[in-house]
Amino acid sequence: MIRLHFGLGMWMRNNWGLWQGSALADLLTEKGIHHPDDMSGVILASYWRYLNDLPIELTAQAERIQRTYETGVIEDYCEINRDDD
Repeated sequence: MIRLHFGLGMWMRNNWGLWQGSALADLLTEKGIHHPDDMSGVILASYWRYLNDLPIELTAQAERIQRTYETGVIEDYCEINRDDD
């Protein structure tokens, strides 16, 4: 997933208005996802989860991000580290 951060993720941040407060950014902010980098990560993780017939779990993803900011420990959004080589 991290390999998409500077390519597709950057494109999403710049073209979907995640830096400028688009409706999508506002929606994600309401859900507790405040930084555009986190927003694009959640969008990509949610799509991956959708493709793999897993629940999106937006609230859980937002909680993981908050824990990262509180503890400094990064948790995987998709829980797929073992398959993301």
